[in-house]
Amino acid sequence: MFRISIFIVVFLLGFGAVRASNQDRASDSLSEAGRQFIDSLETTLRTTTSAPDSLRLLYDLFDVAPNENMKDHALRRIYPLVKAANMHDVMLEVLTQGANIHYQNDSILSTIEKELLTISPSDKQREALLFLHMRRIGQKLADADDKEHMKNLSEIIKVYTISTPDDPFERAEMLYALCINLGRASHGELLKTYIDKLVALTDSMPLPMGAVRNLIYTRAAPYFTINGCHKDAVEIDKKMLNIIDSLVTSYRAQGRIYRLMDTYRYACYRRMLCNYKVLSPLEIEHFNNEINNLAQKNARVRNDLQNNERASIFYAMATKQWDKALAAIKRQIENPTNKKYRNYLLNEMLVAAQNTGDRPTQLAAAMELVENLKSELEDQSSNRYRELQVLYDIVELKDQNVALAASQNATRNKHKNMLLMAGAAISIVLLAMVFLLLYQTAKLKRIAEHRRNASLKFHRERDELYNKLHIQQKKCEAAETSDSLKTDLLNNVSHEIKTPIAAIAEYSRLIVDCIPNEQQNYLNRFAKIIEQNNKIVTRLVDDVLDINDMESGTAHLHYEPTSIFNICNLAIFSVFEKGCPQNPKLSMVFNRQGKEDQTIDTDSSRVAQILVNLLSNAEKFTPIGKIFLDFDVDRNAGVARFYVEDTGRGITANVAEKIFERFIKLDPHSPGCGLGLYIARMTANLLGGKVFLDTSYHKGARFILEIPLPNRI
Repeated sequence: MFRISIFIVVFLLGFGAVRASNQDRASDSLSEAGRQFIDSLETTLRTTTSAPDSLRLLYDLFDVAPNENMKDHALRRIYPLVKAANMHDVMLEVLTQGANIHYQNDSILSTIEKELLTISPSDKQREALLFLHMRRIGQKLADADDKEHMKNLSEIIKVYTISTPDDPFERAEMLYALCINLGRASHGELLKTYIDKLVALTDSMPLPMGAVRNLIYTRAAPYFTINGCHKDAVEIDKKMLNIIDSLVTSYRAQGRIYRLMDTYRYACYRRMLCNYKVLSPLEIEHFNNEINNLAQKNARVRNDLQNNERASIFYAMATKQWDKALAAIKRQIENPTNKKYRNYLLNEMLVAAQNTGDRPTQLAAAMELVENLKSELEDQSSNRYRELQVLYDIVELKDQNVALAASQNATRNKHKNMLLMAGAAISIVLLAMVFLLLYQTAKLKRIAEHRRNASLKFHRERDELYNKLHIQQKKCEAAETSDSLKTDLLNNVSHEIKTPIAAIAEYSRLIVDCIPNEQQNYLNRFAKIIEQNNKIVTRLVDDVLDINDMESGTAHLHYEPTSIFNICNLAIFSVFEKGCPQNPKLSMVFNRQGKEDQTIDTDSSRVAQILVNLLSNAEKFTPIGKIFLDFDVDRNAGVARFYVEDTGRGITANVAEKIFERFIKLDPHSPGCGLGLYIARMTANLLGGKVFLDTSYHKGARFILEIPLPNRI
């Protein structure tokens, strides 16, 4: 790193030469072929007299530079050329690259900021300034101790809550500061909420260089991945790939053929494979093929793929190559570069060991994972406490705003009353004068009296209406605050319940599997009881989360071509273990007429969720008999229909709509809490379809699910 005084002089004079010692160290890190190629570019540059050719060669030197020192050296030589030619767009790109390289040096960043302010304002210029400010915020946070950090966080929350900037660039800078400061204190739902706001804001802003979005996406994607927000993580990485494609296209148009950005692509594809649980089989194969293609032509990608097998591990897990995945995990579990993914890898090891029958590895992974989860739960408790502190600060600030507004209203009312009193006094004086002057004119006196009474009545009615409006406004604000806190509490409690429930079921089964065979039959009964009750509680928690997502408008759809047989089998095997009811007096029949399978374009998980609720309802009220699941597809009408019939007690027509209401149970002694049919209808509405009871069917109950088939081009 240069001394600050040297950098300022060199920067203002036009990015002077790099010190020889830095060049020597950079040169030592090059291969012989790389050194020869760079030497050839330098030789050509010395003989070039054309400014455009010199600029192109300097950009080539920057693009092939293997380290920060050599890139910085190239930037210092590029800047005088573009500044002399008044190439403002290129100047902004060079200064942004300089801010990225020297993000840890506040003095250099200050010098770069001064240079940026000399360039005419534009969307690119504002983006460059915003990027520099964001890099400075990150470094300031890294240097702050815990006390200073919490003070900064409280100040940012106060400013953002009380006076959120109207300018999107200022608002984005404040949101970024809030996110990274909050990320140091907690990784819970509150942080995700503000990250989502920041991503949505920057997606709507004019940011032509893509530097700000890249910085935000680079921070958001790993956070979403590690915290299990798989869909959000994949969406972010897809946006990053779009930015990379746009940049590469722009670079090629400029003649920069060595600016390929292969390592950035590789990082995105590897992270998306890490989130394989929300990817389709075609996406999994595509991303793996892209990684292999990059490895063939890029040595850095090839070395990372060989030394850090994370991409290979998650591809093997996604394609159910359990033996291959387990062997790779064992090789990589102690790799320091995978430290922050250790729990993730332990969980994958547990699944792979279970599927390969490797009980010792499964038990060892489970024991370590339990210990790590205990530590994480303790950390999560601390994070939740800090989140509650932040939420308390936000609510307190809002209360202060309400109190301030009330005080201002009271002051205004006081002034108004004083004006009214003064007006009344003046009116009385005027009336007295009029009475004295026009004592004999009774008609004018009655008119003046009538006007005075009407004015007083109007003022009284206005004051009463104003007070009622103020009281109602306070009640509405209190109700909104209460509803928001209730929603946050419901989400947090529901998410926190699912992890220990899953752990209880998994480890109870693991205990049974690890004891001697002669005791397994005795304990297996209790394990099944635990597993059954776990499914009930998990179902209730999932119902609550589904209702909350759909009522709050945060539920999303993922359309893809899907086999109807796959959807139906998924629903059947989700309700009945091994596809058959445990009740020997009840049977399950799918596709009575033997129709051929068809492929439809829909959100298969949502459709399966509706069928699961309908089949569960049928099983609950059919102790003896049969349950039928059938379907038909009307391509002309553009709809697909699913039929769930049973031979149970049936449902009368007068309650055909009431049963779809929330918490409605016709039989108070039946299991469940009356949410299944409510969720089924909400999900059907989300798909643009409908679900209803066929009142013409009298052999039991028959529910019909009808969903539209979207036209895809």
